[in-house]
Amino acid sequence: MLVIFYSGVQIMELKISENLKALRKQRGNTQEDLANHLGISVQAVSKWERGDGFPDITLLPYIASYYEVMVDDILGCNSLRKQSDIEFFKEKTQLLDNKGKRKESLALCREMLKKYPNEEEILHHLMYDLFAIDCIKNSEEIIYIATKLLKSNSLEFRYGAIQILSFTYSKIGDDKKAVEYAEMV
Repeated sequence: MLVIFYSGVQIMELKISENLKALRKQRGNTQEDLANHLGISVQAVSKWERGDGFPDITLLPYIASYYEVMVDDILGCNSLRKQSDIEFFKEKTQLLDNKGKRKESLALCREMLKKYPNEEEILHHLMYDLFAIDCIKNSEEIIYIATKLLKSNSLEFRYGAIQILSFTYSKIGDDKKAVEYAEMV
């Protein structure tokens, strides 16, 4: 991993070694396959995947072509862009929610979901906005999202989903389901 600082502030974290290793495993090939394609030693590819060095910049387009990805994917720029987008989203929705502008926050959630359809942070916020705006009217969508978030690796998202499911089922009159989810807490 290569961390880039500017004026003492971290501005970028390149995960070239992790990305190369992941691309190779996804494709099901060996370090030797990539080395042969590039006309370099297997030791060089191994060194890159260990993070002990990086490919020469002139090799990046050939590596990208080999794996049928963009150079940005190898560098990890797309994940950096996503991370930045999610941070902006969190700040913006918090600001909107603090001002009581749930409908604007909901619109931002829906816009972000077009770009990142499975991003749990966005789904979690959308679920809460739908609940706050009109739990009964939005109950089907809330239940759908919350059920999806029950499978999250994040304890915060799972707990929030359980809580919202319990409250939503209570509001729509399904006390049996409401109690079932409340007991999961």
